Amino acid sequence: MKRSLIISASVLLAFLSLSSFTFSKDGFEISKQIEIFIDFYQKLNRNYVDPLNPGELMTKAIRGITNDLDPYTKFRSEEDVLDSKIRQSGEYVGIGSGIYSNKKTGKLFITEPYQDFPADAAGMKAGDEVIQIDDILVSDFKGEAKDLLRGEVGSKVTLRFKRQGETKTASISRGRIEVDAVPFYELLSDNIGYIVLQKFNKKASSETIAALKELKERGATKLILDLRGNPGGLLTEAVNVCNIFVPQGQLIVNTKSQVASKQKSYKTKKTPIDLDIPLVVLVNGGSASASEIVSGVIQDLDRGVVIGSRSFGKGLVQTHKPLKYKTQLKVTSSRYFIPSGRCVQSLDYWNRDKNGRPVRTKKSDYKSFKTLNSGRTV
Repeated sequence: MKRSLIISASVLLAFLSLSSFTFSKDGFEISKQIEIFIDFYQKLNRNYVDPLNPGELMTKAIRGITNDLDPYTKFRSEEDVLDSKIRQSGEYVGIGSGIYSNKKTGKLFITEPYQDFPADAAGMKAGDEVIQIDDILVSDFKGEAKDLLRGEVGSKVTLRFKRQGETKTASISRGRIEVDAVPFYELLSDNIGYIVLQKFNKKASSETIAALKELKERGATKLILDLRGNPGGLLTEAVNVCNIFVPQGQLIVNTKSQVASKQKSYKTKKTPIDLDIPLVVLVNGGSASASEIVSGVIQDLDRGVVIGSRSFGKGLVQTHKPLKYKTQLKVTSSRYFIPSGRCVQSLDYWNRDKNGRPVRTKKSDYKSFKTLNSGRTV
């Protein structure tokens, strides 16, 4: 173990020495701090009273670096990267249920068995605590226990779980799971179409378009788009959802950053579906990021009315940078600004109070902006 650490450190130091000629002043400072860290890391592993796990130690060190930045800049393990891909694609092989893993207690819970998928068919209920997966006790498993629920299509997994103090068993055949971005839509009274958009994965705009077209065929002449509790997702899909209701070529978002390549403008690229249907967007405190782009743009362009409580306030954009061994750095790389010039970011992670908490923008400090067509103050 120590031999591999020494070899890795030697390789890194050799690279630094070869590259140092091109380093700026900041680059030199980075290389200096890396050398100090490697020296510290080696000596700690060699001299500590008990054996250390180099992987766990390094992961904690990396996460310690990001903890004081913002909550969205993170180191992602190989498992984390896979989870992210699943959320964005909306497809995976498993039991078909929302899963909550309590990091402090190590307990695993079923949060939402998706209707007509394997977990639902096997009788699993929200709140069930999974205590054993096949022959592995969740309490003894050191990795992410929810990963044990994945496998090949048609393969079986046996779960032991607790429900209201009673221990039960369920045998579940894994299936291909498609998580809908639009889980529900309906035609209400007065010819009002109602669409719930719960996440901005790769299917968000296509499923919203399909729902809207069907509702219009059934007689919808007005529309409610429900983004309550939608935490966001893909920026490109936020642009595409806006494009359903606003013209081609319309500016949706500007991103600004100290990194020149991250300063971009995002415009609609497609022919809109409906420029005229009266539109209401519902938001609440759980509506964040891409949801705030869509609702903010609809408001800024006077395309519709936003109703609800104050949204979450996330105006930060993340970039995913690949690292060695299929790991990843998710880093906050820019802020986004909607057409009126607003950035909805409410927490200032770079200015904190005496307790280390990020400062929240006060209502008294709000700046007023104007919508682009009617000049309405927002």
